[in-house]
Amino acid sequence: MASPSMTTGNSAGNLLASTTVSHTGTPVTFNVDVSAKFEAQIQLSATFGTVAATAGLQVTVYRRIGSGPAVDTNAVTQFVVPAVASTTSLQSFALPTGRYQVSLKDLDTTNDVTSVTATDDTVDSVA
Repeated sequence: MASPSMTTGNSAGNLLASTTVSHTGTPVTFNVDVSAKFEAQIQLSATFGTVAATAGLQVTVYRRIGSGPAVDTNAVTQFVVPAVASTTSLQSFALPTGRYQVSLKDLDTTNDVTSVTATDDTVDSVA
């Protein structure tokens, strides 16, 4: 049976250092390049302060293709990290080989997500 070869754990925030996601609707984006890897395992850490009933952090992932690269207009995947007042939530997801743009949008129209970081580990190969 094939065994995966993984990287040692990356430092916290290696994909996205701690940043605020504003309630004004402007998404925060970052790119992930796993074109030379088998898989990336990404963990988001989202800290919520005061939250409204509509609160949450919407995560949308788009594939990036070509030498440009061009970013797809339709998402590969999308989910919401539910907001809980005065709490830090951790949410992980995996992406196969490729290049991606991750977009983070605050669904709360009144309050910011006070801090978001993104950290990854990669499965480098399966042999």
